[in-house]
Amino acid sequence: MPQKALYRKIILPIAVGGSIGHLLALEYALKPILAVLGATTVSHSVYIVDKQIIRLEDGSSAVEDEAINRLDEN
Repeated sequence: MPQKALYRKIILPIAVGGSIGHLLALEYALKPILAVLGATTVSHSVYIVDKQIIRLEDGSSAVEDEAINRLDEN
C-alpha cells in the first residue's frame, strides 16, 4: 500500500482470533500502522474470539449478538 493509502479515511479495526490473549494486538500493532498509512480517524477496535462465530447449516456464518453489539457501538 502507498504511504498515504488511508489518508482522510475513517477506519474500524476488526480482528478475529483464537483467544482473548491477542486482544491488544489491535491497539499496539495495527493502530500504529494505520496511522502511518494516513488514517485520520481510527475508531474503537473490535476483537472477536473465533468461538463467537457460528457456522450455519447452509455453509454461511453468523456472529453472536454480544460481538454484534460491540460492532454497533462504533
